[in-house]
Amino acid sequence: MNASDVLNEIAARETTGNPMSVSELRVLANSVDASTGNSTLLLWSRGTGIGFICKQLLTGVLAMGFVNERLENYEWQTIDRDRNIVLKRTGGGGPEDSPYDFNLSIAGESINFTAYQKIISLGREKGYDIEWQVLAIYAPSHVKQDKLRLHSLIAEALDAFGFAASRRNVKNLTVTFSPNV
Repeated sequence: MNASDVLNEIAARETTGNPMSVSELRVLANSVDASTGNSTLLLWSRGTGIGFICKQLLTGVLAMGFVNERLENYEWQTIDRDRNIVLKRTGGGGPEDSPYDFNLSIAGESINFTAYQKIISLGREKGYDIEWQVLAIYAPSHVKQDKLRLHSLIAEALDAFGFAASRRNVKNLTVTFSPNV
């Protein structure tokens, strides 16, 4: 399915007065084949009306948001070019209970954090749910002062990162923060 097909499907549902739920939008967004034409489109609704999203997509006002991309050195990064934010996995994740280490660069400001990932299989070919728990954040004090913004950006970046820099088979993803973070 390409991006145009996705927009047509959404418009058809809106016209019949049966708008898509967030879950349905996720499934539809994950069905977009990025290899077919201009399909660099990810539809995601977080309480915003779908008509508003379609209008922004058609007028080019909607920002792209985070995307996962492979670099020339074969490493992956999760990047939001519009906001100059980059998430990179820097280590960890070895044995099953080993936490992951990440670096989140926000306009050149470096924030490191450690997070534990729990994967819940939903059954063969049904995908899985992922739960991230951020255990520690290492950032300059002026960045940590705006805790709500920092937590929000980390959660948004981990949501896009999904599992091993892919959101393809992830059905649900949650991010929580340890009480001391």
